[in-house]
Amino acid sequence: MNASDSPRALAWLLLVLWCCLAVATPPHIRAAPAEAITALFPGSLQNSSTAVATPADGLFSALAQQATSSIDIALYDFNRASVRDALLAAKQRGVAVRVVGDDLDAIDPAYAAFYQSIAAAGIPLVTDTTDSLMHNKFAVFDGAVTWTGSANFSDNAFVRNGENIVVITSTVVAEIYGAEFAEMFGGKFHGAKADNTAHSATVAGSPVEVAFAPTDGVEARMIAALNSADSSIQVAMFTFTSAPLAQALINAHGRGVAVEVLLETAAAANQFSQRNPLCAAGVTVRVEAWDPKLHDKYAVVDAGSASDPLLLTGSTNWTGSAVSANDENLLIVRDAALAGAFAADFARLRSSIITGPPGFSCNAGPAPAPPRRLYVPIASTGVPSSAGRAQIIAIDAAPPVALDESVLIKNVGGAALAMAGYTLSDAASTPNTYTFPAFTLAAGAEVRVWVRAGADDAANLYWGRSAAVWNNSGDTATLRDAAGQEVSRYLYP
Repeated sequence: MNASDSPRALAWLLLVLWCCLAVATPPHIRAAPAEAITALFPGSLQNSSTAVATPADGLFSALAQQATSSIDIALYDFNRASVRDALLAAKQRGVAVRVVGDDLDAIDPAYAAFYQSIAAAGIPLVTDTTDSLMHNKFAVFDGAVTWTGSANFSDNAFVRNGENIVVITSTVVAEIYGAEFAEMFGGKFHGAKADNTAHSATVAGSPVEVAFAPTDGVEARMIAALNSADSSIQVAMFTFTSAPLAQALINAHGRGVAVEVLLETAAAANQFSQRNPLCAAGVTVRVEAWDPKLHDKYAVVDAGSASDPLLLTGSTNWTGSAVSANDENLLIVRDAALAGAFAADFARLRSSIITGPPGFSCNAGPAPAPPRRLYVPIASTGVPSSAGRAQIIAIDAAPPVALDESVLIKNVGGAALAMAGYTLSDAASTPNTYTFPAFTLAAGAEVRVWVRAGADDAANLYWGRSAAVWNNSGDTATLRDAAGQEVSRYLYP
């Protein structure tokens, strides 16, 4: 680790955003991707320059560049140039790009030019026509990868706000979101839609529930998830006016569940906000006072426990209009690692909130210190191959002992891979580079490249350095083959 006072890595989420072509796959037909769920929390919580590229830009661009047949995207706030450019580039190379948007946002001076640019390029755009919002922020790539969460495709979302993005590699989940998109693209919005999609899937062994407002009983599903809590509920919410959801939290608090709520400043001051009822019932509430917004819409239930840890997220604010009028999506995932990642983000948000003016808190002692950092991959991309293919899947950048830093690499291809001459390097101005010895990685096998010295074997290779390589936060690992071609890149926050 390069900074001794930075947080330490606690765990990794092992993910592959796109799998290689299988040996028997005919040309131009992509094999079914390996199932995975990954999360990203892009906001700096500061008034940062929006001109800089961020991991969210890299992730969206990578997914768009890998798309070969279709991109369906539902937009609300839209002024991120990287997203516009990725959609235009996909359209240019023959990918079928379709867009659904909100009618008022499409003519808002802050976003109109971006909506107009995609329409001018011949990308079909359909908007709603009523006072309710088309408030979704999701995209489906090639009917296989789904992007969703709280983050608009906007400068503030990709750079500043408290936001979350979840990317799910699953053809089943993509089909569910794709069916909802098709209904809106066909001109049916809000109450004109039907509850006509599947609602459940299993992704990499984790149960996933998907529902859409206003037709699918979103609020009842949220309450049922909250009612399952045995030990803790952590809520990070932009707008919270729903009395039934507040009552579910109050009931949980009453039965001994540790309930914490983080709210956005302006929304918490709304006359219909549930801040005061929650405070009066003894629930811990903190209100941020940042220049950007806390724009998340998530709840984490029983993180770190053995009692069915789960996550609720999506575009849905906890309001009456969100659950009964707007076009919204809700994602519930029962997965310990994902719940842990969101719990770590919750700790990050909580630690940035001051308890005195202009901030606010009730029923709150000193905020606990954030836990050791949980690294989740931001973008993990590679070049498909009919033979073996090496993929970086995790980095331990801040272990208790600095020289125990390591990078985990997996052969996600269908055949053994000879890696002699491959190189692994960081993002330093003068990169630190490890060159692989004569070494073969079997199909499906993993090898860990340690920074320290040691004796190489089939599962462990040793760099032999006397100093750490990887930044505790914000670094990129790049793997290149013996010819110098990039085969995998891994970014972490």
